[in-house]
Amino acid sequence: MHLIDPCSDLDRNAWLQLRLQLWPDCPVDDHRREIEQQLAEPARFGAWLARDIDGVPQGLIEVALRRDYVPGADHSPVLYLEGIYVQPEARRHGLARELVAAAATWGASHGCREFASDTTLDNADSQAMHLALGFKETARLAFYLAPLTPEGQERPPPPASRELKSFVPALDFALSKRFYMALGMDLIWSTDELAYFRQGPARFLLQAFNEPAFAANFQMHLLVDDADAWWRHAAPVAERFGTRCDPPADQPWGLRDFALLDPAGVLWRIGHPLAGRG
Repeated sequence: MHLIDPCSDLDRNAWLQLRLQLWPDCPVDDHRREIEQQLAEPARFGAWLARDIDGVPQGLIEVALRRDYVPGADHSPVLYLEGIYVQPEARRHGLARELVAAAATWGASHGCREFASDTTLDNADSQAMHLALGFKETARLAFYLAPLTPEGQERPPPPASRELKSFVPALDFALSKRFYMALGMDLIWSTDELAYFRQGPARFLLQAFNEPAFAANFQMHLLVDDADAWWRHAAPVAERFGTRCDPPADQPWGLRDFALLDPAGVLWRIGHPLAGRG
């Protein structure tokens, strides 16, 4: 008998240990960052731990809601199986099926009508597992790569990077800071001229930089799960601060988005991908 529960803050260590067995080549710090991201976005990610009657972790499943194109899918969002692992001694007792059922129930409650997954062409064990769990193969792909350096010479990879952030200008620093806080963005730290904001996995730095022409030509793009929900959230804030917030619309570049101006004139386009457009 097994107990299957959603992963929580208290499960970090057990979660990490199972992840290390599922993806042993992934650095520990990357595992920790991905766990934190999933805990921070419960509407987008789901993860469950299976324990035996003694409380020993025996299995893990991770899923995500995907709104980009998924081969073979006809609906959006799609529940996507990001990873599943069962301890060797607990296999062939239906535990993987129980984990998949828990994830499927969660996906259905979030509007999903299809459950998708993938594996490599040479992973026969994973292919057999997917078929046994009720998945049907929809496509096979082979990826290719060729260097674009002079005379085909490969360049060494760059050193590892951690994060990419933009410096958003603010003509009235205190006003812009209040605006982003009113939008619900997390203020991580602030000085008299610089503020570090977080919105889910996104980060940016608000800078006291009084150059109107620059601010009026500065744009940010925020990809979200539901542009209409974000518009309903942002429009009252824009009205309160006297800025512009246009209604959402489907765009020819494959997004449904809306335009939001901050007090300095910085343009934000906030949207989600249209079904099947990635």
